[in-house]
Amino acid sequence: MRGTVKWFSTKRGYGFIVGQDEIDYHVSVRDVSGVTLPANGDTVEFEVTQGKRASRATRVTVVQRAASARQPVQATDDRVVCASCQRRMVPRMISYRGEPRKSVCPFCGTTYQKFGGFLRTHRTSAAPVRFVFDILTRAIALVNAKAARINADRRSDKQ
Repeated sequence: MRGTVKWFSTKRGYGFIVGQDEIDYHVSVRDVSGVTLPANGDTVEFEVTQGKRASRATRVTVVQRAASARQPVQATDDRVVCASCQRRMVPRMISYRGEPRKSVCPFCGTTYQKFGGFLRTHRTSAAPVRFVFDILTRAIALVNAKAARINADRRSDKQ
């Protein structure tokens, strides 16, 4: 019988094939004949057997690859060219006290980009954050203390 691969997971080792009769058939890696595993959308030939739960596809062979499977995946190159040494590189970040200052070429050390503006003119300070954290900590402590008093009162009322 011929069918189309609905989906196949190489990590899990199984998938499903939709046959010409519009029925889903379970397929496992051990049921695949040949070197290549089927991919989503491939046309396959297989034999039908009855499994424990449902119909299975056995002796699966790939007849025709799907269009997306034939196209090689193009790797993206996010590197840039250094103006000084003309080498392709990924700039390295230089920071001072947690703030990014500039990025440099890892080969020749030439500055690729300087960072300024908001990061330079508006220094972040830990003092306001610490203040808010202290207020929240005190509020939580007060709520917990009040809850403990209420629970203690309820216990004494039951006795």
